[in-house]
Amino acid sequence: MAPRFWNIVGVFFARPFQAFVYTTGANGGIQLFLRCDQGMQLVPEQLALVGALLQHDAPTTTAAYFEGAKVGLALPITAFTTLPNIPLAQLRRQFENFVTPRSYVFLDQPDRQAQLDWLLTQPCESLTILDWRKRYAALATLLQK
Repeated sequence: MAPRFWNIVGVFFARPFQAFVYTTGANGGIQLFLRCDQGMQLVPEQLALVGALLQHDAPTTTAAYFEGAKVGLALPITAFTTLPNIPLAQLRRQFENFVTPRSYVFLDQPDRQAQLDWLLTQPCESLTILDWRKRYAALATLLQK
């Protein structure tokens, strides 16, 4: 199953970024790499419109998710690929300083450089690029209303 074209998270990213995604659970590990454009920080009513336009989400579902929040974030996923699962046990064996992420871990820091270098050498599927030009044009029109 392909990932959704955008994802909502509670932290604002002011510039484009890329991420290896770690998931928890019995089959948890790193199985996904994403490239994201700059996040769009919006009020919940606007996020509901964005979700309806891009993913055909029911606006009431998005509104319920953000109930009580003043703002939220939509992250445009511009590219993704999957890789064979790299489980927690393997990551811990490979790197003494690997800890299960409980938030964002920035691999561009000197103490994480070996992890980044190793992850970049792992086999993966072809990168799927998502062209956002039409989506951004539709969003500009939608959010001007």
